[in-house]
Amino acid sequence: MTVSGVTLAGFQIEGNLLAADMTAELLVGNLKGQAPEDFGLAKSDKLADEIAIAWGNAKAYWAAFQRALTRTSTDEPATTITRDQWAIPLLKSLGYNPVYTAKAEIVEGQTYAISHRAESGENKPPIHIIGCRLEIDKRPPSGTPRLSAHALVQEYLNKTEHLWAIATNGYRWRLLRDSL
Repeated sequence: MTVSGVTLAGFQIEGNLLAADMTAELLVGNLKGQAPEDFGLAKSDKLADEIAIAWGNAKAYWAAFQRALTRTSTDEPATTITRDQWAIPLLKSLGYNPVYTAKAEIVEGQTYAISHRAESGENKPPIHIIGCRLEIDKRPPSGTPRLSAHALVQEYLNKTEHLWAIATNGYRWRLLRDSL
């Protein structure tokens, strides 16, 4: 994806959640909320330094995740490894504190087994993490759950008061918004 002459490798924006002009302003650093103090840092702190540290941490999490995958049978969905070695450490480095949701929620007679919340509390944004060997847009071979991870989270958002959620298999990260 190219925005204002800058190529963003690995990004694919669909829909209207992030407009191209907003993405360009984000890259330049002109949007409100991009100052060091907006991230809980001192005004004198360099945001670029914090970003470099976070990037280094993310690379270390990715390397550990990849090493763990090599020791796992390719027949396994690798959900635990995806969750524990990659997705949760990355989300924590971004300021979230994902909490496992042990019990599926029933909304309008349908079951939604969303794996996590961004923080403690049922009203916190949903985060659904599946194994990296599962496709985010397809139902698992087992037939459960009844929908793909993406469709499950989108339907859940549309039926609840949550405004946004994340669905990921570790390779693809989807930021979803209530579309109703």
